Amino acid sequence: MAVQVLTSKACSEEGLEDATNLLLQLSQANTATRGAVLNMLLEGARTLGITVCDNIR
Repeated sequence: MAVQVLTSKACSEEGLEDATNLLLQLSQANTATRGAVLNMLLEGARTLGITVCDNIR
């Protein structure tokens, strides 16, 4: 859900800060959690990239 908040257009500045802080705290928990957070962020970035490509076309 936090990654969706970061990649959506419908979020307040406070919501973005909260989601970012949550993901940063989770990524410091342990190696497995860090990997999971990074994978979710990577998937969100891929989705945004596809959207941008579609809009450019």
